[in-house]
Amino acid sequence: MASKIFKITSTPETPGEYLLEAIYAGILGGSAVAIFFLFTDILAGQPFFTPSLLGSVLVLGAEAADVGAVRLDAVFYFSVIHIVAFTALGALVSFVVHEVELYSKHPAIVLVVFFGIIELGFFVLSPLVLPGVV
Repeated sequence: MASKIFKITSTPETPGEYLLEAIYAGILGGSAVAIFFLFTDILAGQPFFTPSLLGSVLVLGAEAADVGAVRLDAVFYFSVIHIVAFTALGALVSFVVHEVELYSKHPAIVLVVFFGIIELGFFVLSPLVLPGVV
């Protein structure tokens, strides 16, 4: 009886379900990255410096070398960018995971390659987009 009430599927059936998975994945992934950098900044003695630096460079147009203090407005701007970016990445990952489950005989290998492509893209694009920051 309970199995008929709570139908569990591995593949989202509606765009709304895809969106919820994307938001969920974005929140988890984005939070993990944000918490890592928060601890790193706390250990360095400058809490919230990393999002302030990134927000100052991306939104306010400052040079990375000129950013020395934490600006809360830059933290806010970058936080919005961070949430949107990780939600978009979550949507992409959600879509790829479900496609891999459907069509691949070795999904783990495909997912590891996909992760490698994301990391390679980050290390290639970040110096171009944020010179002097990463």
